[in-house]
Amino acid sequence: MEKLYKKYKEFTKKSEAILFAMRIVFWDAQTEAPKSIASYRSEMLGELTKQVLAINKDPQFIRIVNSLYEKIDFLDDFHKREIYEEKRELDKLLKVPEDLMIKHQKLKVHAQQLWEEAREKQDFSIFESVLKEMIDLVKEITSYTKEENQTIYEALIDDFERGITLKDYDKFFDQLRADLVPFVLEVIAKEPQYNDDFMKLPYDVARQKKFVEYLMEVLPFDTKRGGSNEGVHPFCWGTSPDDVRFTLRYLENNFLFSIFASTHEMGHAMHYQGVDRKYLGTPLFRISSAGFIGLSISGIAESQSRFYENIIARSKAFWEVHYHKLQSIFKEELQDVPMDDFYKVYNKVQQSYIRVVSDELTYPLHIMVRYEIEKALFNDEIEVKDLPKIWNQKMKKYLNITPRNDSEGVLQDVHWSLGWFGYFPTYALGGAYASQWANEINKTINIDECIKESKLDVINDWLKENIHKYGSFKLPKQLLLDVTNEEFNPKYYIEYLKRKYTELLLK
Repeated sequence: MEKLYKKYKEFTKKSEAILFAMRIVFWDAQTEAPKSIASYRSEMLGELTKQVLAINKDPQFIRIVNSLYEKIDFLDDFHKREIYEEKRELDKLLKVPEDLMIKHQKLKVHAQQLWEEAREKQDFSIFESVLKEMIDLVKEITSYTKEENQTIYEALIDDFERGITLKDYDKFFDQLRADLVPFVLEVIAKEPQYNDDFMKLPYDVARQKKFVEYLMEVLPFDTKRGGSNEGVHPFCWGTSPDDVRFTLRYLENNFLFSIFASTHEMGHAMHYQGVDRKYLGTPLFRISSAGFIGLSISGIAESQSRFYENIIARSKAFWEVHYHKLQSIFKEELQDVPMDDFYKVYNKVQQSYIRVVSDELTYPLHIMVRYEIEKALFNDEIEVKDLPKIWNQKMKKYLNITPRNDSEGVLQDVHWSLGWFGYFPTYALGGAYASQWANEINKTINIDECIKESKLDVINDWLKENIHKYGSFKLPKQLLLDVTNEEFNPKYYIEYLKRKYTELLLK
């Protein structure tokens, strides 16, 4: 058994080395690489994909994995999960024709390039044909890998959040639709009682970066094992717990965006940094980075970003401690702005066109729009050419606004250009998970008191011990049950949002 496992690791180390290089290329493409290299990069990624496929499809490797799987009952819990996931991924990989996998890698580069152009020109027609090609390709690939009793979309959402079904999502969004949509409309209709003139001022980008550096120290994010860069779309990326990076976008006319985007991405990054190193080089390390098939616990990963962004950084307790630092950096802009006004403004509920700058309360409604569209697309109920119109209709239905152009509407997210269908619903799931974690933590640790006393390490240690260190060793439903002693329960999310925004705006 020991010799067999050693041989298995020799194969996986080779494929992991190539995937490591591909991840570095992906980071470079999102940050510093010139657009002119896109075509050549696409060809090179196609070649690297061929090499990884050759390793994974080697008959000797297949025999080794199958032999280990046959002896899985003799392995310890860690190696059982490793081999189970390896076997699962390999079985899926072997079902998909190699030319489709290579085509997918190449198409992602081309599709993202056209998405960026379409977004810049506010013209969906530029992106329409390549999006249809991507959807058709994803459907074709998934038709090989899905279980016999699954639809294409059911298989896709399972790739991103293992064990969470379409029925689970439908029940979750039905609850949000029934309990949250009327409350959102009630809050939006309420006249705000604060002065937000300071938001109309420009905020120097260099000083915004200075405050983000301060936030890195506060949370704290370990800068010896990671860093940040600028990008069009904020995201977190990592090759190991010792190399975790994230991108940010700084807006001179909306300085709050960089603050909450940074705490969000640092939540992801600290999750990465907290994964037990024994999982590195195995499928169990993948908390939010795609292999060939997909992600396994994206909602859990999103729960960590939402926890740091919303439960911590959007709390009143956080700014009672750290607002003075923000004022010291932006003296002229904020010196006469009371902390209470600042707190109400950054929690302002409004009919935003853009998901990533939307407030905490309306955010899940933005996800609901995407979820309903994706379901309809993969059930062949709507056509790609009609997406701008359908998008706008749903925004009108849930937020009573209509995007003024395609860039404010259907073109605002990068995900579909990468073939990430089924990912969006995990964002809403992550917010709900975060509330369930907070409810559990508050049974033994007072979150607000820890924030006020600058003892975030106490909260960080709890998250690392109960969530971060496991990587994807525990699947979502099992993790929730182990940590909170109950299954997923959206009531904590709905209660949290209603309590917070009733106290803020309706009293």
